[in-house]
Amino acid sequence: MELNYEQTIYFFYPLLYSIHNILEDPDDEALTPLNLTRKVLASDGIYLLDNGITLFIWVGKESKYSEEIFGCKRTEVEYLVSPEVIL
Repeated sequence: MELNYEQTIYFFYPLLYSIHNILEDPDDEALTPLNLTRKVLASDGIYLLDNGITLFIWVGKESKYSEEIFGCKRTEVEYLVSPEVIL
């Protein structure tokens, strides 16, 4: 696989978005990337990680938003993705 300069930057420094903030503040339409640090991740949050090639969804173990976003409990979210996608 060959990556251009922009793809390489995102691959090593991926963008992180807080999805659960959309539910908390629906008027804020713009998703602003967060600094990817452990301090940013809340155990009750849901985040989207974009490395330029693959999108990952991280669901905190205390997430209260999974039913609103995915329509199922947090423990069932992993079954929404086909096994071929999970590597």
